[in-house]
Amino acid sequence: SYLFRKTGNEIESKYCQKKVDDAIKGCESDFSHHANHIEGVVAVLNSMAYGYVPVQISDWQRPSAAGAGKQTKSYAKKNIAEAEKLKLRALALADRLDSGSQLRRKAHRDMVLWYQELGKSDAARNEKEILFNLVGVHDDKILYPQSFGCGSLVWWKVEPLVSRFSCGMG
Repeated sequence: SYLFRKTGNEIESKYCQKKVDDAIKGCESDFSHHANHIEGVVAVLNSMAYGYVPVQISDWQRPSAAGAGKQTKSYAKKNIAEAEKLKLRALALADRLDSGSQLRRKAHRDMVLWYQELGKSDAARNEKEILFNLVGVHDDKILYPQSFGCGSLVWWKVEPLVSRFSCGMG
């Protein structure tokens, strides 16, 4: 719908937006949706939120390197509120999945970092507690995955990993 709107085609833009809205509302109102459908709707809601507040949450970069919590751009309060509403809708959908779900855990982790990036430390702290309870680990180290060689990442562990192989060895 965004491309149609940018090219001045409001009719097609509204048509596409209605289809997206219907799919989102359908997923929110029907609890029998498959995890893949929930994952798709969560991605759409997060993309819509990014349109209001374009804060990129990295999967791998440490806060010291990313400058987390040191917002370089300010956003209108209205945009932050709209983005937060969309992200909370995405979290509500992700919370339908079991506690071991990577999507659910990562949605809460990304929300912690999003709040931190916007300087909302109380909200970040509350969201972090939810994440810690989901994962069963109460340590900030779980906010970033550990590298496990050959480009693979290990999430939700605090203890150091020991690799017993080398890349390219089968």
